[in-house]
Amino acid sequence: MKKVISTVMLFLCLITNSQNKIYSGEKSYSSTPSFEFNQEANSFNHLDSYYEFLNLSVGKTNQGGIILLEKNNRINSKNGSFFDLTIETKIKGDLFLYLSDGSVIRCLDRKIRGYIDNTTSSIYYLTKSEVEKLKSSSIVKIVYNLEVGHEWLKEIKKFSASTRMNTTDEIDKLFSDY
Repeated sequence: MKKVISTVMLFLCLITNSQNKIYSGEKSYSSTPSFEFNQEANSFNHLDSYYEFLNLSVGKTNQGGIILLEKNNRINSKNGSFFDLTIETKIKGDLFLYLSDGSVIRCLDRKIRGYIDNTTSSIYYLTKSEVEKLKSSSIVKIVYNLEVGHEWLKEIKKFSASTRMNTTDEIDKLFSDY
């Protein structure tokens, strides 16, 4: 009985002490949990509305912070159906973070992208002063560019997505020693 209780306690400790990570190449960074952003739009035939989710995580580097922005190619219809895009998409261009205090952080495109398992991702960097802003003011909206198409026919569109999640608590906890 003692052995079972000890095993359960160890398992619970491992779960509660597990950390979120952002992986970029061979490097890993401690990060916040993913914040979910919702983008609403009209469908291609304008008869149905759909929405897409993006996930944003903030990681900790020695020089400041790192942002991982991920978007799955699944498009969800408001009537409950969904479909997967068969065309590869890429998050490209600068990322704009709109904060609850009215300020904006512009994250420059460093061309660090990935595409795996029907999910596109892009990495952006934050300075220490930008991290300080994020510790006290929540991200309420993001604006990003999405490239869709094949080599011979590509289209880049600008999108915005919003969240009601409070991002400051998790970011403040991650960067508590800054």
